[in-house]
Amino acid sequence: MSGQIRRGWLTAHQINQLIDNEERTDYKAIWALMADAGLRMGEVLALTREDILTGCESIRVLGKGNKVRFVNTTARIQQAVLWVAGQRISNQELIYLTARAIQKRFKARSMALGFPPTCTPHSLRHSYATLLVSGGMPLHDVQAMLGHCSLATTAIYLHSGGGRIQEASRIIGAGAYPHTHDLFGS
Repeated sequence: MSGQIRRGWLTAHQINQLIDNEERTDYKAIWALMADAGLRMGEVLALTREDILTGCESIRVLGKGNKVRFVNTTARIQQAVLWVAGQRISNQELIYLTARAIQKRFKARSMALGFPPTCTPHSLRHSYATLLVSGGMPLHDVQAMLGHCSLATTAIYLHSGGGRIQEASRIIGAGAYPHTHDLFGS
């Protein structure tokens, strides 16, 4: 089963394969933003050059419900996003693609790499959260990074947590984490 998609998420190796084998930099940027920062496709498509903050160390993201959050970037995101931004002559959308075009490209690339047909662009966001949870990040921090209002929404990523599942479920059930906490102070 190693190397196979599990419940809608990809391994770090599979994510690297996808990004490293992508020829187009705009798609590399999209895959990196979704896999390394946990952005939704709609959030990626809504990004403008103005959302790229000083040196591209962080990006302002307009999420669901018009909630703004700030995400830190990886070197991979910085390289791809700065290249894409350099190609744009205005502060309009950073990515000039449709959601359908992104879905079609992802499907073609993932199939070429041998990923199961159930793999979707959203699998990258799911992978981001899954890898954070499996790496031991507190569920509430993952909630803030994903821009979820409810900890229960974030709890779907507990499938990867091994022994932490019962503990996190107990904490969620006890209401130990308030849903209004905002890690980034916005």
